[in-house]
Amino acid sequence: MSTSVIAYGSLAVTPFPGLRELALFASVALFTAFGTVILSFPVLLVRYRAWGLRPKAMAIRLLAAIDAVLARRRFVVGTLTALGIFTVVGLMKLRPEDDIHTFQNSNPAVAAAEARARAMFTLVPENQFFLVTGPSADAVLQSETALRLALEPLREKGVISSLQATSQHVPSVLQQSRALALFEPLYAAAGPLGAYLDGLGFPPEAIATERAAFEAAKGQRLSVEAWLASAPGEGDRSQWLGETSPGHFASVVLLSGITSIEALQTVAVPGAVLVDRVSEISMLMKRSRHWALALVGVAFVVMWVMLALRYGGKGAVRALVPTAMACLVALAGAGVLGLPLNIFSTVALWLILGMGVDYSIFFYEAGDDASTTTIGVLVDAITTLLSFGLLSLSATPALRSFGTVLSLGLASAFLFAPLARKPNSNAAPQPNPQ
Repeated sequence: MSTSVIAYGSLAVTPFPGLRELALFASVALFTAFGTVILSFPVLLVRYRAWGLRPKAMAIRLLAAIDAVLARRRFVVGTLTALGIFTVVGLMKLRPEDDIHTFQNSNPAVAAAEARARAMFTLVPENQFFLVTGPSADAVLQSETALRLALEPLREKGVISSLQATSQHVPSVLQQSRALALFEPLYAAAGPLGAYLDGLGFPPEAIATERAAFEAAKGQRLSVEAWLASAPGEGDRSQWLGETSPGHFASVVLLSGITSIEALQTVAVPGAVLVDRVSEISMLMKRSRHWALALVGVAFVVMWVMLALRYGGKGAVRALVPTAMACLVALAGAGVLGLPLNIFSTVALWLILGMGVDYSIFFYEAGDDASTTTIGVLVDAITTLLSFGLLSLSATPALRSFGTVLSLGLASAFLFAPLARKPNSNAAPQPNPQ
């Protein structure tokens, strides 16, 4: 139990809530199961009757076959060589993949319907967008304008099909002032507007009223608040985040029809940051995988120290080698089958580590008669494979990767576990004819 708690408890030091929850639940469950066995089994198994001699005889024959194989030196060397080649080739083919899009299969019908919907509408927001921030609302509008100008060449190249920004409807104060300066010569007393309206037949009073209205409007500017409060500005309310904190304003620029995230990442506008939620989650999965893999190695070291206190250094190595071999074979098998290395297959390694070490310890402690141990470990491996191993048949890639790695690892851990027996216990006992 202690080795299993070490295996799962090591995940509690990671900075990721999901792995910490796994460590907590697994450790509590292990302590509960241990207490249940210690306290209830002596009472529940008072009248327990063994299965009989047949399962034990089968276990003895299995151990005898293993010993016979191990006695054939050339066969052992050839098998280890083939296993080593398989492991090296498999690990070379193994590729990490943390993109969350690969964790599940998309329904073709749903994907086709989504494509039709995107073709029908001009703007269909993507998971990626630009977050624009600034010390004032007008600064945000100016940054949005600069961002739109920077994105225009990418739109022409087809990197995006369209965008939506509040600054498309509310120009910055600077832009409004520039536009006003362009109209002032038209509305001047000697400007062309008066002659044009007079030529159209407008009376002098109407022309004067128009000029007066322009003069009255010169001191006014369209604000974001006024635009959002109007009916036409309703569509921009979800994009304008406003004052998120004292002296900090923010807005969102939505994108549609993205074909290259890499091209968008090259856009550099002060105050504008590309937010890619899919990539952020994928990076979180990548960091979780790195942490989990590193802690697998840490768990092996801690287990070796703990086992060395009881079995000595060589005995601890003897108990851990079968599990280490099982982990490598599981990863190599995933590589050969074309399955990626992700957080789910890494979590499967923790299950292999926790249970594989138990198998080895059982055989190490079995002494001369390991037949009963073989039966118990075999039943444990079969039930575990039936519960978790069936996930290898799942159509969901993440579950299939988890189930396949776990199945390969547990099967290998069971096959390698007898190698952990003490040197003086390699001679399998003969079945009692009585």
